[in-house]
Amino acid sequence: MDNLSNILFFKVPVGIALGLNIIAFIWTILGITNVRNKTSKYNSTKNQQTTVTKDVKMYGKLSVVMGLTWTLGFAMEYSVIVKFIFLIVNSLQGFFIFLAFVTNKRVMEKCKMSRPSWSQSASSNSRKTSSGSSVGLNTRKISYGNS
Repeated sequence: MDNLSNILFFKVPVGIALGLNIIAFIWTILGITNVRNKTSKYNSTKNQQTTVTKDVKMYGKLSVVMGLTWTLGFAMEYSVIVKFIFLIVNSLQGFFIFLAFVTNKRVMEKCKMSRPSWSQSASSNSRKTSSGSSVGLNTRKISYGNS
């Protein structure tokens, strides 16, 4: 009876969800390909080659997000190690989505540009004490009112 409940209440729903994810994944790929074909006359051949590489990376990211972790769910009854891997990967899925789609070169460049250099700000805002150690100084002026 335990095996029947495992099939009815875990494997069937997860199998349906994975099947729907595969359909949605194929539908997404077809939609992206359709848009690329319609806009290809505006792109140069060099752009088309880099676009294919970007598309393959995007499809890989989408496939991971859309069900790779749950395919481990089918195999977890055969190994305790796979159970732990499934639990860890599934619980960190939101973090993996963040890494896959948010942390790209453009975002990392903007983060580097908006972050002040620690060594630059530390050297310009410090003075030596009598013992030789550096003390940070706040050099910003605060103005109140119209003065």
